[in-house]
Amino acid sequence: MPSHSELTESIKKILKVSDINTLTAKQVRSKLGEEYGCNMTEYKKFIDDKLMELIEDGEEDVNHENERTENEKKRKLSNKPGTPVKKAKTEEQPSQKELAAKKMFDNKKEIYTDSDEMSSEEEDELAQEKNSRPKTKKQRSSNVNAVLQNSSRSCKRVSTGGSKADVRVSPALAKIVGAERLPRSEVAVRLHQEVIARQLHESSDRMYVICDEDFKAVFGQERLRSSVLMNHAKRHIFKLSKEEINADKPATKRRTGGYLKPVWLSPDLADVLGFNHMPRSSVVKEMWKLIKGRNLQDPKNKKFMLVDDDLKPIFKTSRIQTFGMMKYLVNHISPDDNEFQYYRTYPEYQLDPPEEKNSNGSVTGGS
Repeated sequence: MPSHSELTESIKKILKVSDINTLTAKQVRSKLGEEYGCNMTEYKKFIDDKLMELIEDGEEDVNHENERTENEKKRKLSNKPGTPVKKAKTEEQPSQKELAAKKMFDNKKEIYTDSDEMSSEEEDELAQEKNSRPKTKKQRSSNVNAVLQNSSRSCKRVSTGGSKADVRVSPALAKIVGAERLPRSEVAVRLHQEVIARQLHESSDRMYVICDEDFKAVFGQERLRSSVLMNHAKRHIFKLSKEEINADKPATKRRTGGYLKPVWLSPDLADVLGFNHMPRSSVVKEMWKLIKGRNLQDPKNKKFMLVDDDLKPIFKTSRIQTFGMMKYLVNHISPDDNEFQYYRTYPEYQLDPPEEKNSNGSVTGGS
């Protein structure tokens, strides 16, 4: 792994050949990763701080040189007879240092916004950096809080697709990464961790990896660039099937409240229906089966039913309206299993199977 002094020298070389107005911290880390052949995530804070420090030092040298040149020009002009003295500008102008710092901050903000989520520490660091940076009059007039609020809202979105989606890997790749199922992004992280742990970087050029037996089984090569490991590993990564995805989902709990809540029946009602414990909705359903089975609907007006001798202990009358039978039944059902005493045993009530539709639209199953 590179030391801090080596990273500092490499950053200086990159700044010499790059345009600081378009250069981003992400691009610097990418170039350093290609140079040393390793992941620069753990050096992220050091690289960002060192980059800002070097830019500020360079801008101070440029400002001193520009100031000296400007003073030299003014001195020459003042020596000429008849030359009017120009008034100094009172309007505050952003310096190159401020413009470079603004560019670096904006690029850093874009990197965070493009990521799947931002931790609270990173959000606080981003806000602190924005507030501590020198501001011009134009920058003071912009609504900084609104910008940070919008960016943090998009960053806190939890993503379950793309690189965060779980994938299934081949047994050969699972032997390296240590799991047969994991997020796609985690596959890349574990591959690079194994390269470092097994010391597979080529000694003469750390951008290349010398494959051992496990890596040869996956990549089929003895030597390849560390930056293209995932490109070669794609044929060992597979999307999860719908069955595998649904297997992780919790089973839907069947509703047992309201009309589906099981109730206990009085002995009189249990003797008529043949069960003493069933869902509340099934009580009315079984009563309609009994009414139609015994042909108890009034022939003159089928909205009414004729009460036979078995049902008189329940309804206490000889004729009732069918859609009002529940007001008679409420006195014969209870959620408490100790309210009624039974003198015989009853079979367990079985719910009817759900109705299914054929391709032609007809209903099968059920009662």
